[in-house]
Amino acid sequence: MSILEGEGISCDPQTLANATWKGERYFGERVTFTCERNLVMMNETADHLDCGEDGKWTGSLSQCLTEKELCCEDIQISNAYKDGGALRGQFTKFTCIDGFVLTEGDTVLTCSANGERNGVIPDCDGKC
Repeated sequence: MSILEGEGISCDPQTLANATWKGERYFGERVTFTCERNLVMMNETADHLDCGEDGKWTGSLSQCLTEKELCCEDIQISNAYKDGGALRGQFTKFTCIDGFVLTEGDTVLTCSANGERNGVIPDCDGKC
C-alpha cells in the first residue's frame, strides 16, 4: 500500500528568522517563505521546503537580510573604471584608465556569501 500525498504524515513546523510562511506541512506539500518588509531573501531559489514521506523537510533555506547586509563594501579605486555589482555572488571588474597600469591586486573581485570581497584590491599607477 502506498502512502498518499497529504495523508497522515506531517513535517515539524520550520521557521526562518524575519520571514512568514505559506503552505501545508504534510507529505508532498511545499512551504514557501517570504521575508518581512524591507528585507531581501539572500538566495531567492532557497525560499521553500518540501515535506517528504518520512516526515522530514527537503531543501535548504536562505536568510532574510537588509539590503546593507546583502552587499559587500563598495570599493572605489583611483585611476580605474568599475563595472559590476556589490551583491553577494556578484563580481566587480576594475580597468585602469588610459595612462595607468595595474601594479598589484586583482582586476576582478567577487562578493562572497559572507559579505566579504574575495581577492586583493587592485592598484592602478601611472606609467613611467
